[in-house]
Amino acid sequence: MKMRAAISDFHPVKQIILDYPTEELLIVYDPDFKFGQNFYLCATEEAKRSLFISEEKATISAEVGATAAEEEKVYVYKPPETKEWISQGSNVEVEDELVLDSRPKINFCASRVRRDFGAPITFSDKNADQSSVEQGLSASYLACTSYLDANFTIKKAVLDCAVQAIPEMNDNFSQTYWKHPVNASMQYEAQELTENQFKAALCNEVLSEFVKNSVSRFDLALQQNVVTDVFFDDWKVLGEEDTNFGSKSDNHLKEYQSFTDLQYSKDKTVTCVDWHPQIKGVMAVACCERYSFDDRIDNASKLLMNASLVLIWSFADPIHPQLLLEGPDDIFCFKFCPTNPNIVAGGCINGQLVLWDVSEYADKLNSSRTSSSKTQTKMTMFGEEVLPETPTVHYSAVSAIENSHRSLITSVEWVPDHFEFNRLGNPVENRMCECCQLITCSTDGNVMVWDIRPPKPTQAAPREQVDKNIPTPFGVSQTFKHLDLTWKPLLKLSATKMDSSGDYSPLKFSIPEQQEFRDHVSTGGNKHELDETMKVSSAKNQKPLEHISTHYFMGTEDGEVVYADFKLEKDNETGKANGMFHSL
Repeated sequence: MKMRAAISDFHPVKQIILDYPTEELLIVYDPDFKFGQNFYLCATEEAKRSLFISEEKATISAEVGATAAEEEKVYVYKPPETKEWISQGSNVEVEDELVLDSRPKINFCASRVRRDFGAPITFSDKNADQSSVEQGLSASYLACTSYLDANFTIKKAVLDCAVQAIPEMNDNFSQTYWKHPVNASMQYEAQELTENQFKAALCNEVLSEFVKNSVSRFDLALQQNVVTDVFFDDWKVLGEEDTNFGSKSDNHLKEYQSFTDLQYSKDKTVTCVDWHPQIKGVMAVACCERYSFDDRIDNASKLLMNASLVLIWSFADPIHPQLLLEGPDDIFCFKFCPTNPNIVAGGCINGQLVLWDVSEYADKLNSSRTSSSKTQTKMTMFGEEVLPETPTVHYSAVSAIENSHRSLITSVEWVPDHFEFNRLGNPVENRMCECCQLITCSTDGNVMVWDIRPPKPTQAAPREQVDKNIPTPFGVSQTFKHLDLTWKPLLKLSATKMDSSGDYSPLKFSIPEQQEFRDHVSTGGNKHELDETMKVSSAKNQKPLEHISTHYFMGTEDGEVVYADFKLEKDNETGKANGMFHSL
C-alpha cells in the first residue's frame, strides 16, 4: 500500500485496514469466487471467528460423511485372472540350471525268501574286515569298501560363481609433530661425472689410498656374509628343540628367595631395588600404591594417612624387614651412598629429594648377615612369644618444595668421590674423597645437581640457634638438619629441545665416570665423625680437572637418547647459561 499507493489492490480497503483493532488480518483465497473475487478480507473479528467456525463444521461433516461411506462400502472378492506367460529371456537361464538325466535309470529289486517272513531275529556282533563265510555265518551282508578308481574321474562343469569387485579398504592413523620450517633441497637428476672429472678422480692419490686401506675391511665383511646368514631369524628356532640344553625346566630361572611383608608391601608396586654396597645379603626395596594420577587425586586423604616406606631386607630373614625408611611421599627411586652406606638418598613421586641417616642401626644391619629368623630375640607377652617391632627411621632432610622437581623423580645417582661439580658445571677436585653430591632427573624436563654438605658459615645461621628455633621429631638424625625444607639444587639444567619447541622428559641418565672400589674407613655410626666429614672445602683451593668427562647420556619418555653436557654455555640471544642437549 505504501509502495504502490492508489494502484495497490488493497487501496479500496485502506481505511478498513487502518481501523482494524488487532494486528493480524485474515485474507482468504477463494478459488470458487464465492464473493465475486479470488481473495476476500475479513473486516471484523466477528467475521473472522464465524468463518473459522463454519470451516471447522464443514471439515467435521466431510470427515463424518467419508467415514460413513467407508463403513457402508462392501468389498467383493475378485479372484485373479490367469494371463498368458510372456518370456523376457529368463527361460534360458532357468533351463541351464535344470538337472536333466543323461542316462537311463537303473531298476533295482530287493526281495526276500517267503519263509523268512516273520521269523525270529537274532542279533550278534560281526567284524566288517572279515567275510561272513569265514565266521561261519550266513552270507547276509557284503562289505563294499571305498577305493579310488584311477580310470574314472569326474570333470567339473562350468561353475557359476558370483564375484563382487570392490576396492580394499585399510584404516591407518599417524601422529605428526610440528617442527619449525627449515630450508631443504632435493636432487632430482642423477649426478654424473664428465670424462675429465672421471680421469681426475682415478688419478687422485687420496682416493687410491682410501681404497687400499679399505680392501681388508671389505674382504672381512664379504667373508662374514658368506659364512653367516645375516637373514637367519634366531627367534623362530629359539626353544624349539629342548634336547640341546636339557628339558624346558632346566632353561627357566628358578625362584631362590622372595621377600614379602603382609603389612607394608602387600598389593603394592616395587618401584626401585638397590643392594647395600658393603654388606652382602642386604638389599632395600621401595614400594608405592598402584594408583594412577586421577586415583591419587581422589584418594589424597587416604594416601596421607598411609606411610611411604623403603624396606631394607636381609637374606637371613625374608619375612621381617630389618629397617623401615619413612618418607614424605611414595619413593620412586633411591640409592645408597657408595662411600658411606649409612646415607640413603631417595626421590619422591611429588618431586622432592629425601635423605636418611641409618648410622644408629648400622650394627643391626651387620648382625643380620649372620643371624637368622629362628635366632632372633623374642619377648614374652601374656604367655606368647612376640618378635620385636621393626624400627622405623624418619627422614633426616627433605628438599624445599618450591626448589624441587615439578614431577616425579625418575633417577637418582651419586657423583663419584674423585671429583665434584661447581656452580658452572665444571669438574673440580674433591679433597674429601667422599660422595657428597647427587644428580637427579625428572619428567618435568630438568636435571639437577644437589650438594649434601652444609653451606658456608657466613651464609648459614649458628647451629645452636637452629636447634632452639626448630623442634626436631623424636628419633630423627641431626646430621642433615641444615638441609631440611631449605635444600636447593647446586646446578639446574633444563632439557630443552634444540630442533623444536618443548622439553625432553628424562627417565634415566648415565655418566661415564663411575665410582671405583676404594677401601674407605667406615664411620661405624658415629655422628660426630659423620659431621666432621661433611664440610665444604674452599673453592679457591679446588683444582679444576681436565680429564673428567662432563658429558652424559639420557633416555626420555619418547624413546630418544639425548647426549648432554653439564658445562653451561652462554646463549648468544638471551645471554643465559644453559646446558647443551643433542638428540641421537
